[in-house]
Amino acid sequence: MKRKLSLLLALMILVCCLCLSACKDGVDGKDGIDGKDGADGKDFTYDMFTPEQLEALRGPQGQTGAPGQSGLSAYQLYKKNNPNYAGSETEWLNDLASGALSTSKNYQVITYGKNLFANVTSGSATGGNATMTFSSGVAQLNEPMYLPVDALGSWQINIAGTLATGSSGVQLLTSSKDAIPGRVYFAANAGQSKIYLGVNIGGVYFNYCWDVPASTINSEHAYVVRYSKGLYQLSIDGQDFQNFHSFNYDQSTTGKAEVTDALAVSADLTSKIRAVMGQECIVFTSLGAQSFTLNSKIAYLTAQTSSVYKYQQMYCHPLYGKTIYHLGSSISYGSANNGVSFAEQIRDITGSNMVKQTVSGTTLSAQKSNSYADRWSNFTFTDSPDYLIIQLSTNDFTQSGITLGSVGTQKDGFDKNTTAGALEYIISETLKKSPNTKVVIYSCSVRDSWASSYPNYARFANIELAKLQEKWGILIVDLFSLDAMLPNVMSDDIHPNKQGYALLFTPTMINVLLNDIQAN
Repeated sequence: MKRKLSLLLALMILVCCLCLSACKDGVDGKDGIDGKDGADGKDFTYDMFTPEQLEALRGPQGQTGAPGQSGLSAYQLYKKNNPNYAGSETEWLNDLASGALSTSKNYQVITYGKNLFANVTSGSATGGNATMTFSSGVAQLNEPMYLPVDALGSWQINIAGTLATGSSGVQLLTSSKDAIPGRVYFAANAGQSKIYLGVNIGGVYFNYCWDVPASTINSEHAYVVRYSKGLYQLSIDGQDFQNFHSFNYDQSTTGKAEVTDALAVSADLTSKIRAVMGQECIVFTSLGAQSFTLNSKIAYLTAQTSSVYKYQQMYCHPLYGKTIYHLGSSISYGSANNGVSFAEQIRDITGSNMVKQTVSGTTLSAQKSNSYADRWSNFTFTDSPDYLIIQLSTNDFTQSGITLGSVGTQKDGFDKNTTAGALEYIISETLKKSPNTKVVIYSCSVRDSWASSYPNYARFANIELAKLQEKWGILIVDLFSLDAMLPNVMSDDIHPNKQGYALLFTPTMINVLLNDIQAN
């Protein structure tokens, strides 16, 4: 019995051991083959939302927002994008209907050597198969050519042919065919080996030149003259554009300067154009001029410009009919030019009226006899002058016994024996007698040697004139700080000659007055 139990126990132990041995991990089998990819699911789109899901996504009602700004009208949008446009909405609609708001304009003057869009008034113009031949020709353009020279303006003139058949100067395009004291021109001169843009001011011809061989001017070539970003440039036969090389007055070798700052010289030309034309735009009206007729063979002459909507052909200058009083000494008188100063040049260019009380050697201060303060009473003011232009006399700073004084706060009781007091007296009495008259004071352009000898002139011009402007609202013309840019325009340290007046005094004065007219 015991033996049977021992066998049974041994058998049970063996079974347990076998079971425990069977519970250990075996060796992993090989991976099975991947199954096929399932089909792509559909994109979830808005229309798959259930109404219940959409409702669950809805947030609380927001607060009502402030009203939005009203939209701009077509006219207001145009004004926003073209801030220089000064017309009313009615004028804008008219300009829009007429095509005047076009961003560019093309001109055709001569095409295919035979089509001339101008009326010959003297000499002859004969069309051919390739060129239009002019012999002492002058022709009035059928349509004036507007070339804007403002900061945003741009244009180019395209011309091909023989610009001049001889050695004399020819004015290919001009703002007037007549010999008037203020006009603009585009010209060529084989004898001087130059192509140039120029302005006549008071009978002085200021020429802004590109140096071009006479052989080129006297033979067939293609030219492009352009204005862009404040620069005037020339290209010949498709070559690189060139800036001005030199400028002069009257083609004089003693009145000539090489161009070192093309932008400054271009700006000087633009200021003269504005003074003569009365706006920042050249308006060419003629081929040739009576004094510079055309002797040329032209294949074509065309032009393209930027928008010209704000310009017009002016039949009179903005200063036309204005009355200008002048109170001064030798510089306002014109002592180095036979009694003709910028006053006469302004009158002749603009058609304004002029009254002069100018005596050489006199002072503002009443400490000297026949002073400005004394002579002011000679003006009647019955013609309600538009401007009174006063010279800051150099004599107050060179003659002995003159007290300069300074601008005070009082509005009356001025000491006429001081330079500052005399100026305030004249301004005050002018405004009492003729409230609509604008007072203008100018400082003189002088040589550096004189300015160094009399430094109080610069101090007074810079400090006291600024005080007068702030106190009385007058206009100041600062000629003292300007660079004449050309030689031989002064007869001595302080007195300009005819060329000096035309170069600096006259255009600067006119532009200051134009600014005042435009501002008011």
